[in-house]
Amino acid sequence: MGNKLNPDRSSGALKEGKSKRYKHALKQIFDIFQLADFREHLEQWKNINLITGQFVNSDCHERERLLLFIKELIRLAEAFHQQISKKQVRNAKKKYTRQALKVLTVYNQPVWLTQKEIKNPGLVISRFTYNFPKRYARRTLMDMLDAVVSYEGPQPVYKRTL
Repeated sequence: MGNKLNPDRSSGALKEGKSKRYKHALKQIFDIFQLADFREHLEQWKNINLITGQFVNSDCHERERLLLFIKELIRLAEAFHQQISKKQVRNAKKKYTRQALKVLTVYNQPVWLTQKEIKNPGLVISRFTYNFPKRYARRTLMDMLDAVVSYEGPQPVYKRTL
């Protein structure tokens, strides 16, 4: 399977082994960025890609697929966050005040997942990897990134986290 991230479909947990480094990377990412940040940035990326028309696949069907891809990418981020959040919550209690924890809880609340998916985030991960092959996902993300980086229109774009 190489370096591919493999969800365990029965428990929703990432399989052990090579995926440990992915879990570690996800923990570091979610220590810096909150789910609300991901949703906000991806929404902005979507808007810029639709505004600029730089998205390589410009027919109606492909734009619709882009919208679905972004929605599912947000759900994927929420699913990954659910998989690693339990341990992070314990660690956060040691680092932050009670008031800061309340704010972080709001920012990290999954919005797009059902209760079943919150309990078993592996379902979302499996569905994403099935619907969007790695090659498509990589190409789409690179096209989106290119559009955001080269955008010079009136929409405000925060580029520091790119």
